[in-house]
Amino acid sequence: MGIPEKWDALSGKRSPLFYVNRAEGTEVRLDFGPWDAYFVVFNPLEGPGQKAELVSTNAESLAVVSRQADAIQVRASAPCTQRDLEVTMRADGRTYRAHSPIAELKPIPLSGNWDFRPEPERVGVPYVKVKDAKEGEGEKLGWSRAHFDDAAWPSLWLSEAENTVRNWNVIGPFPNADDAGFETVYPPETEFKPEKMYPGLHGLVGWKRYYGDEPHLAFGHWNIWMETEGGPFDDSAHIVQFDRVLGTSGQTWITSYALIYLYSPKDQQAKFVVAADNCVKVWLNHQQVFARLRHPFWYEMNDNWADQIPVNLHAGWNEVLMKVGLGREAASGYGFTFRVADEQGKTLRGIIQGMLPYDVQKTANTNPGMRWYRTQVPPGVTAVVPPALQGPYRMILNGQELKPVGGTPIDIRHLPGAEMNTLVIVAQEDDRLSSPVEFVSGTTPFSLQAWTKTALANFSGTAIYEKSFTLPESYRGKRLVLDLGRVSSVAEVYVNGRNAGTLVWSPFKLDITEFTKPGENHLKIRLTNTEANARAVGPSHRILANIDVCGLEGPVEIVPYTEQTLALKPGAE
Repeated sequence: MGIPEKWDALSGKRSPLFYVNRAEGTEVRLDFGPWDAYFVVFNPLEGPGQKAELVSTNAESLAVVSRQADAIQVRASAPCTQRDLEVTMRADGRTYRAHSPIAELKPIPLSGNWDFRPEPERVGVPYVKVKDAKEGEGEKLGWSRAHFDDAAWPSLWLSEAENTVRNWNVIGPFPNADDAGFETVYPPETEFKPEKMYPGLHGLVGWKRYYGDEPHLAFGHWNIWMETEGGPFDDSAHIVQFDRVLGTSGQTWITSYALIYLYSPKDQQAKFVVAADNCVKVWLNHQQVFARLRHPFWYEMNDNWADQIPVNLHAGWNEVLMKVGLGREAASGYGFTFRVADEQGKTLRGIIQGMLPYDVQKTANTNPGMRWYRTQVPPGVTAVVPPALQGPYRMILNGQELKPVGGTPIDIRHLPGAEMNTLVIVAQEDDRLSSPVEFVSGTTPFSLQAWTKTALANFSGTAIYEKSFTLPESYRGKRLVLDLGRVSSVAEVYVNGRNAGTLVWSPFKLDITEFTKPGENHLKIRLTNTEANARAVGPSHRILANIDVCGLEGPVEIVPYTEQTLALKPGAE
């Protein structure tokens, strides 16, 4: 039993709530929007309490001010888009009513372009459209044009993790009951004879060839029908998946092997970057260089979870053997990723892979094709950073050739608009772009829309929106509420340079009355989304399609409210 108030935990402000004190406790009127939440605090009750019950009202907020014998005074608030205020209550067997007209004032829409920029100094675009062609062919097909339709092109994740060794000789499964297979020496550890069969878990097994870039059949929706998956640009193509060729899907307590030859042009130090759930062993030229047995609660097949194994490659062909075991289950599926890197973790250039050793000089490709990369320029950027490629390349912006000088960012503030500008990078097919295309942040015009519809789709962090608006004299004395519309996920609001508050859940509405003035005002919003966008890469890329709100989508408007004290009089039943 008490007097309730709504408490804003971010600002510390309190506002009255409508309530009724009953013998069994206090009944509080709360209006919840989607994802809305309230903190309600109670002050001690002094006197007989509030017994009048609300019958109906079109007010957005309502609180009883006082009660006399023949009247009930209430404080009511409603947007000025309504024609009137109406309140009906019952007390002591009588009905009390009040009606008051509202002078109409329309909301102030903050539509059109905003000044926009991501807060980090640089932003990266980790996914691009990609296509390979012979030299000169792409130009003839119009691939450099800004409005060329590349919707049918595959998307490529620009990451060092994409540069894995994808083709292997594989064999298995072999027994691994209670991890006993981790130390058991099976025939593949002592010899590699592609034509020979060995006793496996379910009978004889032999070496098979695994081609990671080839499309394959997999179960579709509800595991009812089969559909084609994979290919060189598939989000999971960098992962070697034993199930595809060894038929191990659904099996547990097994172990399998994978073997490949790596050609190094010289003796050199390197790192094997290996990600594998459960247990793994690695041999280089018949010498064990790594072993680890684990059963993690969670594991991801990417460089962040991978082990980095220092090794020495000798000039010529090097044999690499992998042993990967599976226990009761694996958090990331039964397989592994493997790539060869330098001391800094960058993919080591010049390494050639083969199922078997062969004469590299006789099969050298002296005329590699060209790879075309296309991406939209993200909003809120003013320069593009030339890519770190080994050989010659071209950069084309909206059909115009750029002239990169080293790694110096190229000014692109001359672009005709903030949206639908296309950057094209053309390089030799074997000189692969392995890191996101980088841009320098800077203020540009940007309309309110989901970041996922732009080249900022994988951006997680804070961006700044700014806009000026004019407050007419007729709005003086009105309570002004900023309505941000659709938002994800945290909005920090500044009005005329003052912090007006932070919004962390829907509805994203904020009283900005005390921060405004007649005439011109300035609004700044620091908008922070979730980590989901940045994590939606590689095998988790599909997360992006499930992000329904991202950034400041609006519509944004300033809604004037009227606040009136109404005297409710007894009326006819």
